[in-house]
This record gives sequence, structure tokens and C-alpha cells, in this order.
Amino acid sequence: MENMPYLFSAFAVVWVLIFYYVYRMSQKQKQLLNDIEQLKKIIAERKKES
Repeated sequence: MENMPYLFSAFAVVWVLIFYYVYRMSQKQKQLLNDIEQLKKIIAERKKES
């Protein structure tokens, strides 16, 4: 039972890393969706020009 603080610390660090990873992936997903929308607009404009 004397190792409980270490176990709790490791558990907390793992959860922080998981939440950070999920947050970063959601930010990247938003950026990718924005990039896709911009590409769609560029394609639509080029189709109108030709």
C-alpha cells in the first residue's frame, strides 16, 4: 500500500495524456474539415471559369 501515490500519479498522467491526445486529434480534424471546404470552393470556382 505504500506505492499507492505512485500508482495514482501514473494513472493521472496516463489520463492527462489521453485527454491531450483526443483534444489534439479533434483540433486536427477541424483543420482538415476546413481545408476540405476550401478545396471544394476552389474546385467549384474553377469549374465556373471553364
